Amino acid sequence: MKPASLLSIILIILCSCEDRERLNPLDPKNSITEGAPTGLKIFTRVDSIALRWNPFNIDNMVEYQIYRGAGRDELFKHASVPADSVVFRETELDFEESYFYAVQALTEFSQSSISKTVTTMPGPHTLWVADMYNFFLRNISFDGSWGQKIMEFISPRSLALDSKTKILWLGEYFEKSLLGLDQQMAIVNRIDLPDSPIDFALDSLNRRLFVLLEDSSLRSYNMDGSIIWNYQLGFNPNLSSELVYDVITGSIWLSSNVINAVLKIAAADPEAGADIFSLIPNPGPLEADPVNGGVWVSTETGIVRIKASGEMNWYKQELFIHDISIHPQSGDCYYTGSRERFSNWETGYLTYSNPEVHQIILDNDVDQLYNIQVMPGINSTGIFAQQAFTWKLLRFTEKGEKVGELDNFNSRLDFALD
Repeated sequence: MKPASLLSIILIILCSCEDRERLNPLDPKNSITEGAPTGLKIFTRVDSIALRWNPFNIDNMVEYQIYRGAGRDELFKHASVPADSVVFRETELDFEESYFYAVQALTEFSQSSISKTVTTMPGPHTLWVADMYNFFLRNISFDGSWGQKIMEFISPRSLALDSKTKILWLGEYFEKSLLGLDQQMAIVNRIDLPDSPIDFALDSLNRRLFVLLEDSSLRSYNMDGSIIWNYQLGFNPNLSSELVYDVITGSIWLSSNVINAVLKIAAADPEAGADIFSLIPNPGPLEADPVNGGVWVSTETGIVRIKASGEMNWYKQELFIHDISIHPQSGDCYYTGSRERFSNWETGYLTYSNPEVHQIILDNDVDQLYNIQVMPGINSTGIFAQQAFTWKLLRFTEKGEKVGELDNFNSRLDFALD
């Protein structure tokens, strides 16, 4: 063997040994761990959290130590878990309080650096998001910082949660079906439809669903999939059409920018005919009034409120309203809008007792906001809003302070609160 070849082999062996030494997860120079546990994530549900991280594959492990801070407090040693576990669970946390967590590995002879800190804010709800163009259903934490579950679907168009059974119903546009999902996203029910569902609503009390189909029909189904009635609309709806069920009046409200009108249809007897509220320019998303019945409708010239009596009132007519969301306790109407269609953006809400009075949450400093969902509570607990071009889902307090964000959300979203 030539001397040069032998020298090369020795250098390779030495370098290999040096590389292996640097893979020690406790080594601060380790490019993967930087000497601390990695992959730290939080899963939040109501007042409970589950903290997870990547294991340290090292001999002589003793335990993982959990550090926690709350509010503005500094991190302090809070708990520990055995060496063979990478999960820490905690309950009875305070709603809307920020909690900070970090993890440290402890061995018989040494300890790691403390991991990077992660933050969460527990709350009474999580948010389900159907993203039709990104093909997924996601569950988002109360503070909007963590995507806790995700599952791909062909064309998830619309969502509704059954308040009695906690079954999440999903409208699959191209699959021409409604899917009933449990909290783990397992399909527990399926209703096959004659055409693609544009939108649907459910009546948990009377155990029925109302589905708007692309074939111009509005159908009602029992939860087991048996059909109750089939009503022909007489016009072709499109993907901008939406419907809601008004539990107070027992009515289905339907928006259509094809005929620039909103329809009110009796859920018990659709053949009695529809009340048509016409001359509504480009009606879009709409929400039932949970206080006195009726409906709120977003349009290109403001928000129209149609009372149960049929009286119509207009608000914020200087704005092109992109989406609305109604606070279930107060009845306040939250909105995203812009002047001249896509400039000078505004996000705020109309107070239920006096809709002429409005409160601005976000001005033009946070622009391109479309889909909106208010988070309910005795007092408002803020909003989620989807931002175009950045394709982020942003979480704000009722005062407009951002508390969380997630990437990879497209322009056609539907929300359901758990």
